[in-house]
Amino acid sequence: MRIAVIGGGPGGLYFAYLWKRRHPDAQIDLFEQNPEGATWGFGVVFSEQALEFLRADDPETVDAITPRMESWKNITLNLHGQSVEIDGIGFSSIGRLELLTILQQRVRAAGIAARYNTTIQSLDELGGVRPDRRRRRAELAGAPRLLRRNSAPRFRTRPTSSPGMARPSALPRCRRLS
Repeated sequence: MRIAVIGGGPGGLYFAYLWKRRHPDAQIDLFEQNPEGATWGFGVVFSEQALEFLRADDPETVDAITPRMESWKNITLNLHGQSVEIDGIGFSSIGRLELLTILQQRVRAAGIAARYNTTIQSLDELGGVRPDRRRRRAELAGAPRLLRRNSAPRFRTRPTSSPGMARPSALPRCRRLS
């Protein structure tokens, strides 16, 4: 089986790693338009429950990220000069670049070569990876808007956007962090 993962953010990296771990014979190509080490945003937050779901499936990755996380049990809501503390809701956060670095290491260790600085503008660029028409929505989930737009005729769909959805041009430019 051959799979093309478009997007080297936490979701793309983690999917590629988990799939390869469960299906060692699969060929996985991972494409990311930005350079390795570039990122958007500041961090990723996991609830206690989310970490437990991850731990049940992949304890090694959870063990790799948890020492680098900050954790807290309570949330304080501040509104109109009053504070209300809500306890018993555990969360942990990790810097986005730190999480990406850990996931990139895991992807490399699984034998997946990520292609950074590679923008995919058409399915034809994927070199023979063909979408499964029976699962057309799942195949395009998470793909860049441009790929969805170029693929619309093939899948007999039309691109849509949700009100308030951020467009790539509205996002800050990425920069390489040293």
